[in-house]
Amino acid sequence: MIPTILLSGIIGFSSLYGTCGPEVHPATTQAIIEVESSGNPLAIHDNNTGTSYTPSSRAQAMEIATRLLTRRHSIDIGLMQINSWHLRKRRIDCDSLFDPCFNIKTGTEILAAFYRTHRQKNPSDPPDLTLLKSLSSYNTGTPYNGTRYITKILKKARSTHHAPTVRNARLVSTRMIPCQPCNAITYFRKEPAK
Repeated sequence: MIPTILLSGIIGFSSLYGTCGPEVHPATTQAIIEVESSGNPLAIHDNNTGTSYTPSSRAQAMEIATRLLTRRHSIDIGLMQINSWHLRKRRIDCDSLFDPCFNIKTGTEILAAFYRTHRQKNPSDPPDLTLLKSLSSYNTGTPYNGTRYITKILKKARSTHHAPTVRNARLVSTRMIPCQPCNAITYFRKEPAK
């Protein structure tokens, strides 16, 4: 079990990771949240201007998000920084993404969908490579443009001594292979099929 951590110094969200996002290992969810929003459920990032907002209330977060969306800006919302493109695609309202559990549910569904897509397109790829492509796609929309993002996720995961995984013990272990220094591939160890 992963120890409870306090995100934003106030609220512990780690118990929500497995409950709200059961398809993705909690350590992976934790790493994404720390990189994306530093654990702030009200975080907003304006991709058009590069501005990050840290509203002090949900009402203020909705005011900022509504203003930016009205101007047709691409924004990232909440703990897992769900891009506003998903609002229409998934038929969800912006306010729901400020709910921590709903945000985690949505973010982990997006990551798991990328994982399934990359697995289907390249079934011979090792599961760790598929996950790296999925993480890149989660951040950039493509499997190859997110190398800096992947590096940040792996550093966060390394600090918790867990490798990022999508839930499937047959494919990828949650234990890191000790190495100095580690590269992306050595963060994963395949377990034998049971």
